[in-house]
Amino acid sequence: MPITLCVGLDILEWVQRERPLQRPRCTRCVKVIEDSNWVACPYCGQLRRRECNACGEQIQAAWKACPHCGHSV
Repeated sequence: MPITLCVGLDILEWVQRERPLQRPRCTRCVKVIEDSNWVACPYCGQLRRRECNACGEQIQAAWKACPHCGHSV
């Protein structure tokens, strides 16, 4: 196997190993969201989730429709 292919495979394996360790980041300030249950970013206040007005289920703040009931939000 050529050396460049081996290096490429090593990089891909590393990315696959590291990907689960990555934590979500705020879409506004890009700081790490330490707890996935947080409703808002504690650093800048960007909403991460909210309740659907129709069914009351938690939805992501950026969603345009509720995946639980289909209501436009």
